Amino acid sequence: MQSKWIYNEKKKHYSWSTFDEEELSKLLETEKQQMLKFHNQEEIYSDYTPTNERLPIRISLVNETKVIFSFNHVFTNGLNIFRWIEKILSEYYDEPIEKEMLPSKPGIMLKLKSYISVLYAIKYLASFAKNKGEHFEKNTVDFSHGKTPSKSEKGYSIKRYDFTTEQTSAIIEKATKQNCTVAEYICTAFSDSFFNNAPDKNRICISAPTDLIGLVPGASVHSAGNYTGSLIFQVSKDNNTGQQIKTAFKQFGNLVPFGTAKIMSLMFPDHKKMGDHFLQQAKQPFNGRDPFTLFTFAFSNIGVINFPLMKKHLASCSGHTKNQTIFICPMTINNKLSIEVCVSNDLYDVSEVFGVTGGAVETLG
Repeated sequence: MQSKWIYNEKKKHYSWSTFDEEELSKLLETEKQQMLKFHNQEEIYSDYTPTNERLPIRISLVNETKVIFSFNHVFTNGLNIFRWIEKILSEYYDEPIEKEMLPSKPGIMLKLKSYISVLYAIKYLASFAKNKGEHFEKNTVDFSHGKTPSKSEKGYSIKRYDFTTEQTSAIIEKATKQNCTVAEYICTAFSDSFFNNAPDKNRICISAPTDLIGLVPGASVHSAGNYTGSLIFQVSKDNNTGQQIKTAFKQFGNLVPFGTAKIMSLMFPDHKKMGDHFLQQAKQPFNGRDPFTLFTFAFSNIGVINFPLMKKHLASCSGHTKNQTIFICPMTINNKLSIEVCVSNDLYDVSEVFGVTGGAVETLG
């Protein structure tokens, strides 16, 4: 399996390779020893290991009924994380799974979609910049309150909200009555709560990740790589929040996240220079960033998990990733919704943030 991340100086980009036998043997032994004992959940959540120093997929046992899967974000992301979990469950329980194939598209169709997505993205990003509002840096909801990021010392706090089958059904019914998807309904509830707790602000900027692997030529469901992009959109306090979010979500259908990723690859053909660019952005306080990266929160909607072995063997699941903004991740399995929120203890007052997100959750059911 290709699981070693290397930089090609000649081609100026990163790619996946394989560990040699000695390296792989040592890494596998490390993971084997880790799986022989239970671990403290908070220690697992706070753990960080640089890429290539451990395998990109790690399994940690918390107790007899709880397991944490940790994935290197560079190796896989989004829906593909759950494809890997399904594969692991298949091996563990010795239960076969149907081979999943990505929708087959002729090369010409993928190229056409790529060109069209770039056009949509250019139009969308131009409109975004035009409508960012005057003094956007002062008017955007930011619960870091202008803190400058530095090396993480206090780690992250994670809050999980679990819903019963009945509560999940009630949320679906409410979303249906409002003629919106469950994702749009949840995103609206959180946006309204953020506005309510920042009365002097009139703009929210949201990053909504999405899977792009089906648009990548030659990719398979287990291809190594972070095949995701993000739809970045802004919501104004002056208008109907739900309608604005519903309108924004239509841009997923226009493949704006894919077009935006293509534009970034054209702007930064050298992967290291791209990384350096985002590193410099990450060092800036939120109110010192451009309108496209001044995020109020990230909304990573997984949706309904329909993988058979996950549904069979897992009572519930949730997930998060650690970054600088407030990360909100809803997902549903076996008719039960969960929403996990992850926040940096260095950048935020955790009690304030969880007060805001808790207020949003109270309005859902």
